[in-house]
Amino acid sequence: MAGSAAASATAYVESEDDGDERDHKHTVIIRVLDGPEISWRTQRMMSLGADAELAANIANSSADVHDIERLLKAGCPLGLAWTITQPVDEPPAAVLTT
Repeated sequence: MAGSAAASATAYVESEDDGDERDHKHTVIIRVLDGPEISWRTQRMMSLGADAELAANIANSSADVHDIERLLKAGCPLGLAWTITQPVDEPPAAVLTT
């Protein structure tokens, strides 16, 4: 495909089960590598005190940045907030504290 750019994307499917097997709601979240959402998530985490590596790990995960922010506002340390919100289906990312 000459002249076309390929974009890498990560897709997550979030399901909401309301008990009715016939009525499942799914949300597909697609994050494009180096796209605006990843950039915003990275910058947001850095503004909350994460170093560049941790911010990138969080930004590229399916963790909810707003959940991390709420935990921080409640007094939770950043490393612990990341551990709590890190998706269980993703390999653990290293957390360095200084």
